[in-house]
Amino acid sequence: MVTAGPDGSPCLPCVPGTYKSIYGSAPCKECAAGLYSNVEAAVLPARCRACPANSDSSRGSVQAGCLCDLGFTGSDGGPCAACAVGTYKEVNGSSACSACPAASSSPAASVVITDCICNPGFFGPDGQACRFCVPGQYKVPSPSRSRPCYVVNWHQS
Repeated sequence: MVTAGPDGSPCLPCVPGTYKSIYGSAPCKECAAGLYSNVEAAVLPARCRACPANSDSSRGSVQAGCLCDLGFTGSDGGPCAACAVGTYKEVNGSSACSACPAASSSPAASVVITDCICNPGFFGPDGQACRFCVPGQYKVPSPSRSRPCYVVNWHQS
């Protein structure tokens, strides 16, 4: 006996990233965003698994469709690690984290170049080249990160 589809054609298995838990001519359902399935002919939504930590997928994805989030890197579908201190990543996927401009740093898992702020003793706009403070001036980290260097005031006691 040959099983037929809605138009008399053969029934086909649901492709990976989809499932169908009922009989009949209804189409296969996609796994939700953030989930994946590598199983062909899946019959239960439980076959859709969560993407690894710090990654996401679009609807109907297989594991390789789980892409690392901004600020994280790793192979598609694999584990995703936070970008190291002093680096950032502005796109989803397996691309490498980018280094901050010279004389600047950023926290781990930074997502934009403007997370890179000048190191103590340097000044400049966030995410851009930093310059040395001139002799007799200094710079310390502060919430207002693009502040200029301060003049050193020496007092003799």
